[in-house]
Amino acid sequence: MLADLPRLMRSLPWHRAVPLLFWLAASLALAVGAAVYLRAQGRAAEQRAYIDAEAAADTLEQLVLRIFETVDSLHDLMQSRHSLLEAGNEAGAEAVAQHLERVSANGRFAVQQVSMVSADGWMSWSSTGQSRIWLGDRAHFQAHARLDATGLYVSPPLNSRANGRVAITASRPLRGADGSFAGMAVVVLDPLALSRLLREQGAQPGLVLRLRRLPDGAVLAGSDDPEAALRLPADPAHPAVIAGNTQHQGRLRFVAQSSGMVVLGAFRAPRDIPVVAVAAASDGAALVDHHQRRTAVLVGLLGASLAGLLVAAMFTVNRTLRERLADEAVRDPLTGLFNRRHLTEAMRPALGATLREGGLVGLLMLDLDRFKEVNDALGLPVGDATLCAVAARLRATLRDSDTLVRLGADQFGVMAPNLREAGDASALAARLLASLVMPLDAAGHAVSLGASIGIALSPLDGDSPEQLIRNAEIALYRAKAEARGQHRFFEPAMDAAMQQRRAMEMGLRDALAKQELELHYQPLFDLRQWRVCGFEALLRWRRPGIGLVPPSDFIPLAEETGLITPIGEWVLRQACTDAAQWPAWVKVAVNLSPVQFRSAGAVPVVRAALAASGLRPDRLELEITEGVLLQDSEETLAQLRALRALGARVALDDFGSGYSSLNYLLRFPFDKVKIDRSFVGDLDSTVGGEGTVIVRAIIGMCRNLNIATTAEGVETEAQLRRLTQEGATEAQGFLFSRARPAADVPAMLEEPGRKLVRAVAA
Repeated sequence: MLADLPRLMRSLPWHRAVPLLFWLAASLALAVGAAVYLRAQGRAAEQRAYIDAEAAADTLEQLVLRIFETVDSLHDLMQSRHSLLEAGNEAGAEAVAQHLERVSANGRFAVQQVSMVSADGWMSWSSTGQSRIWLGDRAHFQAHARLDATGLYVSPPLNSRANGRVAITASRPLRGADGSFAGMAVVVLDPLALSRLLREQGAQPGLVLRLRRLPDGAVLAGSDDPEAALRLPADPAHPAVIAGNTQHQGRLRFVAQSSGMVVLGAFRAPRDIPVVAVAAASDGAALVDHHQRRTAVLVGLLGASLAGLLVAAMFTVNRTLRERLADEAVRDPLTGLFNRRHLTEAMRPALGATLREGGLVGLLMLDLDRFKEVNDALGLPVGDATLCAVAARLRATLRDSDTLVRLGADQFGVMAPNLREAGDASALAARLLASLVMPLDAAGHAVSLGASIGIALSPLDGDSPEQLIRNAEIALYRAKAEARGQHRFFEPAMDAAMQQRRAMEMGLRDALAKQELELHYQPLFDLRQWRVCGFEALLRWRRPGIGLVPPSDFIPLAEETGLITPIGEWVLRQACTDAAQWPAWVKVAVNLSPVQFRSAGAVPVVRAALAASGLRPDRLELEITEGVLLQDSEETLAQLRALRALGARVALDDFGSGYSSLNYLLRFPFDKVKIDRSFVGDLDSTVGGEGTVIVRAIIGMCRNLNIATTAEGVETEAQLRRLTQEGATEAQGFLFSRARPAADVPAMLEEPGRKLVRAVAA
């Protein structure tokens, strides 16, 4: 018919052919417009399907992280039990076993059972009471024994030899005191319970959630039909499995082998966990609304009469969809602020204008203080509301020309163009910090936060967005490290310091294994018996090619990175071992970091160190700072009481330097208070001096509370005479001796008394 159309038009009178031409043109325009519209709708629907899948994958990733956080804690407890058994501490091991039985009985996060397997492959202990089951031929045991798997190993679903049920094992190797392979710690997970957890995540209809094992792609759990999913063969060629081995997250589009359908989805591969979380749907399910809309449009075309209006409407809708999708790509969905991607794009023209016209562009990077405590104490909904309140408070503080973005988590950024001088950026930072001083209303909760700000200026600190962002992050790190609640400008030396810090962190990670750490001891002098009564153990790092690294340089780094936990355990063991060789009346004092009190870790470590060394508990003095008590939890106080119950003495270090030192003396019965060196340094020969008044007050208060006192930082004979007159119990400082290696302890037991008895008598 279309082939005959030209002949038909030639045969018609001209005035009749015009309506036919108009009809043909209108029909063609309508068809083209419909095709454009449907294509745009299809792309928009596909993008929405990806966004829904990414949201579900993000939720699923958080579930995986929580599950394996529980698994890691159970592994750590089983390692502690093994260490206690190895040290001969049956009572401690039994207490850990009872705790493990209680935790596994809860069945939280699909935990079915925990067990320990000895180095010969036999199950030696289980939370269900079963043992003597041969597991030496299991793939996970052989991988650990061969040292192929030195960390976490997650098995595919297998039949449990304990109860015959399908199970998944998450295991880590157990290590002996010498680091040798001593078996494995196993957490048994119920794949059907995992599947129930997946179904409870509330994903969009049509989305299927699955957990796949890396690197072979075995299905561990599924939200659709868990029993059928577990029977699927391992698929190492699955796109999520391939990508999960090389990157953390991404989108998926592939043809399913089982159905031949196109599948859209997203995956997340949490680092250090051999599991990939997948959220996916077939394009038929994901785009069902689009297919229905396409049918409706095709039907509507048959009766359409206003082609021009319809085409205009379709182009309008198409443009709106494009703008909305483009906006979503650069917006933070929670706060509505622009995101990091938009910041990079917005900075380019601003930096170009600065290079042409002069002036400065400031990039301020802001990180909230105490936000994690809000999340932990009040929950994620209140945390989200807090971030929205912060965004509103910051937005109200800025100029119209400034750009506020959320960079991620509790971090925000501000691009401030057209600055005249660095002082303008400093003033803006001060306004931003001041805006967060007043409490925020977050879902009915009054939340108090603070912030730290790092500032980089262009062109002084870089002429590209990437360089400026990096330098602002370095300045932010310095602001958080030096004094929270402040702002810091980037300085070139900061970059060098950051590189030096990275090198120091890498060296510190190997220092314990390479035996570069050593203990020095500084004497504690008894001012009543006039002799050395003990030594404080002080950590030293002898770094190859550098020499002794000051503790002030590496101890804060160890605490920040978590390395203080294994280092602190070594210090306790070594100090107790050294002290066991000293005379029976000589004690040893060891500092405990606040990090060691998290997860109830201090008590078993101290108990194991005493058991391994044979040191009498009353010869061990544990020094804590106000930082431990600032956690202000009953769990912390319970740990302190447990340490005292072991027979160890507990001392409060740096007394008077904090804000709540007096309050802590009332909350916990310390055995000793160490007077901060700043007060001792102020002592003078005048009886009424300020230093004397403060020291006298502390000593008198402690005497009334029956608490011993040690004066730190004693450097002169005049200070020693004053402390003796005021009734201090002990003294410590360079006047007696600097900290020296353990081999010098016998000499230090004699030297200070002979040297000082004449000086003080004079």
